[in-house]
Amino acid sequence: MLISFWRIPPTATLRLHRWPDEDEYVVHHGAANATHRLSAVAGMFLEYLASGKSDTSGFISLLQELGDDTPEITMANLLEALQRLDIIEPIDAP
Repeated sequence: MLISFWRIPPTATLRLHRWPDEDEYVVHHGAANATHRLSAVAGMFLEYLASGKSDTSGFISLLQELGDDTPEITMANLLEALQRLDIIEPIDAP
């Protein structure tokens, strides 16, 4: 089952950076003192969460607009990977 609401943990202190014309992001997780290279989609999702949005349905719609033929699968894989890195956590519906 795909959890619908997520956030960046308040203690994570993420620093997200994307260089112009690059298809990946670099994120530093301050609480874990770890740096990770992320795909463009993963970086976009973190920016989405950082903007105050938490509902994955809005991001799934964005993936569809970008031409993703399997946005639910992309979203499930993305959530699993980012949660494994402790960069995101599930929350109850706001």
